[in-house]
Amino acid sequence: MKAGARLYIDLPDKQWDLVAPSVEPLMGFTSRLISGWVVSELLDLMEFRGSLNFVDVGACIGSWGILMATRYPSLSVTCIEPVPLSYACLVYNGKGLTNLKTINAAADDKDGVVNLSLPDFRYWSDGRPGELWNNYGLMSGYGEPDKEAVDVQAHPLDDMVENVDLLKIDVEGMETRVLAGAQRILTKDRPTIQIELVDRNQVRANKTAKDVHDMIISYGYTKIATDTTDGIYMPNERIDHA
Repeated sequence: MKAGARLYIDLPDKQWDLVAPSVEPLMGFTSRLISGWVVSELLDLMEFRGSLNFVDVGACIGSWGILMATRYPSLSVTCIEPVPLSYACLVYNGKGLTNLKTINAAADDKDGVVNLSLPDFRYWSDGRPGELWNNYGLMSGYGEPDKEAVDVQAHPLDDMVENVDLLKIDVEGMETRVLAGAQRILTKDRPTIQIELVDRNQVRANKTAKDVHDMIISYGYTKIATDTTDGIYMPNERIDHA
């Protein structure tokens, strides 16, 4: 397994053997172990009682999906990650989880190929590699010729998954394209959505966090909570009958 970092955590009831392309995803994984699983609050909101389908778009090494699959064995988890090295780490970290499915592709508004610019590890700031510590998941789907890039297959989310109950999206600027490729899911499945909304991630796409927010609202959703940069949206009809 080629990876930039590896971490072994020995807890009273669980041992984690994790790999990642850099230190940052492991730090994020560890912080979620310490602070608790915020996504699991969605299950409480939905009065979780049994089998549900959770889809993690932009799964990286599995910081959300693997934790959810472990905590809720009856939860069906699909992790979608386009970057080959991150995907390899995701598969490694998820070994042994029978309720976890992984897909090596990008979610987009149509079938095709997306050229993802990778974080530039040559850039140093304050004595340390800036993007290494900033976010290894910071992949751009809009092309930056001065950076290393990789071509990945892309498909509409509607064509990759179905019967979605919980949808997490963390795609660094491609949010509106992912949502445009998920019209059936948004109109028929009506999942609860957790989505990272940070204006700086929208710059390459010439969008803002408000553009993404307005697009979700247009499908009949209401923003019910915000956890740091992540917004949680629920279908209006579920709120009305709460």
